[in-house]
Amino acid sequence: FVWFPGAGVHAEHKLSDTLSLEARAALQAGLYAELGELDFWGASGGVLARRALGGDWSLYGGVEAYDYQSLDDGDDLSRGFAPKAGLG
Repeated sequence: FVWFPGAGVHAEHKLSDTLSLEARAALQAGLYAELGELDFWGASGGVLARRALGGDWSLYGGVEAYDYQSLDDGDDLSRGFAPKAGLG
């Protein structure tokens, strides 16, 4: 059994009819029933600018980051920072 509790927030601010800023942040954990040495916690987040193109299409770009650490010994498990862009 693995339990993945988490909590997050998301905010969006319209700058104009076609342009908005979005931000999100979350805290997560992974808790294993019988493998406690694998338990971890971490934070992630991102910021995007989104431009509506018409219909349901939009163009977006921004950055995302995350950092996960072991609950057993506090060692870093994974950390990343990356640009994000796309058409959706």
